[in-house]
Amino acid sequence: MASLTVEKYVRAIWSICEQTGSQLATTGRLATVLGVSPGTVTSMLKSLGESGLAAYTPYEGVRLTDEGCRLAHEILRRHHLFESFLARVLNLSCEDVHEDAARLAHAASDRLIDRIDVFLGHPPFEPRGAPTDDSAGGTPQRDRQPRAGAAEDRAGGEAERSEENRSSAVPPPHVLPVGIRAANE
Repeated sequence: MASLTVEKYVRAIWSICEQTGSQLATTGRLATVLGVSPGTVTSMLKSLGESGLAAYTPYEGVRLTDEGCRLAHEILRRHHLFESFLARVLNLSCEDVHEDAARLAHAASDRLIDRIDVFLGHPPFEPRGAPTDDSAGGTPQRDRQPRAGAAEDRAGGEAERSEENRSSAVPPPHVLPVGIRAANE
């Protein structure tokens, strides 16, 4: 996995491009989002370009390369899986899991990420409704709709789960390892 700083930049570029509908993120916008100076951003964008993760054009902006997009998908997948784990299993609020998920996702092994994915039943969406990429690193499944009741879950209500929604729920107690209980029991 890349360094935490590289991950932050790649994720920020991805997020800005998603929000703006553009393939380019500007240096100024990145500086604002990351809370650093434009000069710091420019230096890092040059490094990302040298590593093949991004293509930077001065005075225009930066775009992720195919390799950079693959890394962004992996970063988002890992992050979303930890957000889901922290919210569903440890019963933390959706608002409280973001920073912890970012730290855990960076430090976790691929084996742990895959185990969490299986444990959660391959959730198609994270707790706030954003799509969770599959382990193949494909494009985010933006054509899918958040599971029914996601808004109610985020508001703290208990949504009725359909058969499809059960696939992304915490496994039943008999599937959990001995001594482990789901937070909602």
